Amino acid sequence: KTIKLADLIDNTKDISKHFHVSIGELRCDSRKKEAVEARHVSIYFICKKTKLHHKDIAEFFNRDRTTVINSRDKIDGYIKVNRDYRELIYNLDSCLKDL
Repeated sequence: KTIKLADLIDNTKDISKHFHVSIGELRCDSRKKEAVEARHVSIYFICKKTKLHHKDIAEFFNRDRTTVINSRDKIDGYIKVNRDYRELIYNLDSCLKDL
């Protein structure tokens, strides 16, 4: 299945709404805590739900591929040690469309 940019934007939009930030904040250099967390979660879901290369995901978020890897790993780590965070990710996942 080919991943469409519109699908990435839809999922990113749903996550940005949850964290009360705009898609623009996710894709720019904002270091606001909410924007950073939403960006990490968005990257995590795109990594988990698609077979896109890290380079392509990084390009979508105007980042480099190491940021994508770090974001994915950070959320994975939170899920393993924090029950509330695991529940948050589970709830968000149930709301997102499959990519």
